[in-house]
Amino acid sequence: KYLIQRSQLLQLQRWWRSVQKRRRFGRLQHSVRRLQALCRGALGRRAAGVRKVQRQRLRWALRRLIRTRRKNLALRAFRVKMLEMYHRPPVTSTLQKNKEEMVKEVLFLRQLGEEQTLEIQRLQENNSQWRQQIQHL
Repeated sequence: KYLIQRSQLLQLQRWWRSVQKRRRFGRLQHSVRRLQALCRGALGRRAAGVRKVQRQRLRWALRRLIRTRRKNLALRAFRVKMLEMYHRPPVTSTLQKNKEEMVKEVLFLRQLGEEQTLEIQRLQENNSQWRQQIQHL
């Protein structure tokens, strides 16, 4: 009888220890997966930060290159303009123009000034109408 109970106790003990081992192994696998997820998340966030910095640096570099290109184009246009002025025949002064040409020019400038004045008035009226509409909102 003692030997039977002892063998049953040993069998129960083996069973309980195997249950504990399986549980420990399951927890171990869960912990490993969790640790891997944390590491992969940290690596992903770091890579995203690096990518963000690289993109910002690329934008800055592009902006600088575009700014330099615009300055170079403006400088080229200025040089072309200066060369044209240098090679162009001298412009006759207003004193050499005859009276009829001067009268035509004055009339043209007066008409241009009146058109601009009318445009200014129209824009001011539009501005006041828009302000009234905004105030009613």
